[in-house]
Amino acid sequence: MRFRGSAARTSTTRPFTAAAAASLGISVFPTSTYFDAGQEAHSHEIGHQWINFLPQASLSIGTPHWPLSSLASGLMGFSIPGSGAGGDYSCRLTSIPTGVQLTAFSGARSFSDLDLYLMGLKSAAQVADHYVWKDQQAAMTQNCLGVANYAQFNKVTINDVIAVAGPRSPAYPAAQRDFKVAVIVLSDAKITPEAMAYTDYFAQRADARAAERPPGVPFRRGQSVLRRTGGAERCRHGCATARAPGTFVTVFEFYAPLARSLLPHPRTSRKPTR
Repeated sequence: MRFRGSAARTSTTRPFTAAAAASLGISVFPTSTYFDAGQEAHSHEIGHQWINFLPQASLSIGTPHWPLSSLASGLMGFSIPGSGAGGDYSCRLTSIPTGVQLTAFSGARSFSDLDLYLMGLKSAAQVADHYVWKDQQAAMTQNCLGVANYAQFNKVTINDVIAVAGPRSPAYPAAQRDFKVAVIVLSDAKITPEAMAYTDYFAQRADARAAERPPGVPFRRGQSVLRRTGGAERCRHGCATARAPGTFVTVFEFYAPLARSLLPHPRTSRKPTR
């Protein structure tokens, strides 16, 4: 992506040569079962083009997701220790005068304010302070109830982020908001017209304006990137036509073994005990 201020770095994994010549970045899905541009997983993978590669001390421990923190209950989740897989943190942390309020959370997830800042969809002034558990191992089994003392957290401000990564450039509202997404299907056998129609249908859901459920697929009701960014970003099914200078990010999501048997979510269902 053509931007600065997130410290996004090129993956050590070799990119697809032909695609790299005309693309800003690549996201790799491990199986077609998980590919649906109107589902949470697709928005999550698109988010990895910006998130999280920050070298800030408290946040970098969660790379390429967030550490257990007030950011982890958002769409980008947290990195499960040992596997690097993305997990859903079902505890919402809210700053109150007496400490950090812990509230059980479930339901549709959206990008956090810091996510949107890194994507160029919010200004620095719109990003709240965030709180990262000092003891990440203990936080995995922390009951999501009551108020935790501020002494248990490292506070991270937007100024802390800018100090190590620089200001986001181009900044909101000048940052790019519309993206064309080319879908490349790799197969060891000839792909049937029916299979291509399947892929094409789910690719076009990237620009869905409303939460929808595909016909005959009851478990795949979801929301597109457009909705998960509050209408701020669009990903349109198409082909990139020109190479752009700047950081090139190849994203490979890593999965816990259990995730391969789970539908429809491509990330592991393991969560901290509440």
